Amino acid sequence: MRYSITHPYLPCVADRLITGNYGDDRCCGGIYCSACGEEITSGETYYDVNGMFFCMRCEDEAEMSILDDVRDEYIFGL
Repeated sequence: MRYSITHPYLPCVADRLITGNYGDDRCCGGIYCSACGEEITSGETYYDVNGMFFCMRCEDEAEMSILDDVRDEYIFGL
């Protein structure tokens, strides 16, 4: 489509192109949950545990992964 530089819809078109509403966000690799494999979409809250991503539905798995990372810091022997 062609738009005039003064067309009122032009900023909206540019914004959609930049934010990926035309599929640009899917072609560049999205973020997928390490537990269930579902895509984590824009605006969704998620865990990032040393590069492993967990959606909020897999909160228990994320917490276990966090615990695994810090567990060694609290184990002592005599």
